Amino acid sequence: MITTAHLASGAIIGTVIPDPILICIISFLFHYLLDFVPHKAASPLDMVKAHGVRGLRHHPKKEIFFKTIEPLFANLIAWLYFALSPTDLRLNIFLGAFFGWLPDLLVYLEWRYGIPRPWPFGYLERRYHQHRKDVWGQLPQIAFIVACLTIMVNYIT
Repeated sequence: MITTAHLASGAIIGTVIPDPILICIISFLFHYLLDFVPHKAASPLDMVKAHGVRGLRHHPKKEIFFKTIEPLFANLIAWLYFALSPTDLRLNIFLGAFFGWLPDLLVYLEWRYGIPRPWPFGYLERRYHQHRKDVWGQLPQIAFIVACLTIMVNYIT
């Protein structure tokens, strides 16, 4: 799923679960559950992995734009939710959002710096991560993000 789904779901987990250790574990594992749902993966990173930076020349500009803007939007949403939430929940919200996104950071560290992901996380991702290239890959992400944003808005208002 895209960054918005992982950060928002982690932030919500941080809001509803009082125990910081459980927040970290559940948010981290929930990331893999979300990636199990077939979803669109518009990733110029795949082209860079295969062909270096010049691989971006062959990647649709629209997808490169989306993969640049979407993480910025996701972070803006997460920080707004963090800032508008009660002070006593902010650490939990931060932990949930961070650990909800952490598996993607581990993928990047493996790809960029050769730091392998701990077992079984690399295996889980390679085995169960589901991508689609059609509209049916976008709908689950849109529906999930709308649900998360609705929960977040209802919580802070």
